[in-house]
Amino acid sequence: MRRLLYVTSNFLPAGGAAVLRALKTVKYLPDFGWRATVVTADAPSDIHRDETLEAPAGLEIVRVPSPLAFLRRRRGGGNNGAAGPRGVRARLRAAIIREALVPDSEAPWSLAAAHAIQRAIKGGRVDAVLSTSPVPSNHVAVRLALGRHRGRRLPWLVDVRDPWIDARGITGPNRSWTLLDRALERACLGSVDGFATVNEPLLELYLARYPQLATRPHAVVRNGFDPDDFEGEPAPLEGELASLGSRFDLVFTGRFYGGRTPEQGLAEALGELGRARPDFARDARLFLVGPRDPVYEPDLSRAAPVPVVRHGAVAYRLSIACQRRASLLVLLGGDFAAATTLKVYEYLAARRPIIAQATRGSELEKLLAGRPGVLFAPLEGGARALVPLLAEAYDAWSSGRLAPREDPGLDAFSRRTQTGMIADLLDEIVRAHHMPGDPSLASPVA
Repeated sequence: MRRLLYVTSNFLPAGGAAVLRALKTVKYLPDFGWRATVVTADAPSDIHRDETLEAPAGLEIVRVPSPLAFLRRRRGGGNNGAAGPRGVRARLRAAIIREALVPDSEAPWSLAAAHAIQRAIKGGRVDAVLSTSPVPSNHVAVRLALGRHRGRRLPWLVDVRDPWIDARGITGPNRSWTLLDRALERACLGSVDGFATVNEPLLELYLARYPQLATRPHAVVRNGFDPDDFEGEPAPLEGELASLGSRFDLVFTGRFYGGRTPEQGLAEALGELGRARPDFARDARLFLVGPRDPVYEPDLSRAAPVPVVRHGAVAYRLSIACQRRASLLVLLGGDFAAATTLKVYEYLAARRPIIAQATRGSELEKLLAGRPGVLFAPLEGGARALVPLLAEAYDAWSSGRLAPREDPGLDAFSRRTQTGMIADLLDEIVRAHHMPGDPSLASPVA
């Protein structure tokens, strides 16, 4: 069994998509001959904690203290995901992170993590190191620990889910110190032994930016779903969520972002159809389950007379239960990264009909094209494109024809399949690292 150091500052007990990709990968790696040790932070920085997620039995976790943990956003899980106005302290914290800490708030942690990685390598047999997004400091920590590409003792695989610097040359926080970000990105991503991304546009972006990567193992490893999470009956729901599925219930789980909000036509379409058809207004409801950001979700009054049920963040298993009880799942996404989101694959695994709104020609449209039970509306069409699809879905529901979807191609998106692709990349970089003539061959694990 080969050994992997998996470096991610986001891990249990935090929740969210960033944690789930790492958690499911380390769960299935032993099936492919790899066992992971996770190097992570001691204070989760994701948007909420999820105590219902469990690490695989026997997983070794090395927690590295965070010098500036107080700068991290930490909220409780459950029904407190709504965010109020940001105060002076929150704005000051955001400004410090954006301008002073490069590449992100985990920069001080990356220095400590680099020492922990070096100690782990010296303390036992390690065959490869993997760092993952969305936090670039994870990659900085490994680069500091392993050094330059030539003479590196261990091979390094990078898993990039969000662009460090996008195609326009802009960093995630859009700060003024972009030159430093570019230098760090070049030092890290330009020197890796293997490379994985979550979609084709992101892979093309980095192959064009660093042509040397084309000669090293690389692949698109999409997000996916764990079939184990969709077995048996859905978890019981309480309060206002307990009635889900008793009416024509549209469900959106997760967060809204720029380019993905109900203000781009969904609210207006619900209101228009509700006013035109009293039966639709009587039966339809829109459930929004997840943390609320007022910047991207300012006003849903245009959905009236259709009621909107707003619920805060819930544990992952409850989010899955909401999806599985929906009459119609709502998928909004306009930019190229939309097809990378975890929600897409969860929705497919939930086997419920989906109404999707995205830019024509986008990765999301390509991913969903031809899949059973998917109603696609071009983002450019706004409410006008959504209204007939909502009416079609409602009429099918009213007549009992809105049945669960059967999609035989879903296995390609299972977490086990995706982890197999990661393991293949790890095997490739290990073989390449130990080819005759490799200067690091003499002492791979000492």
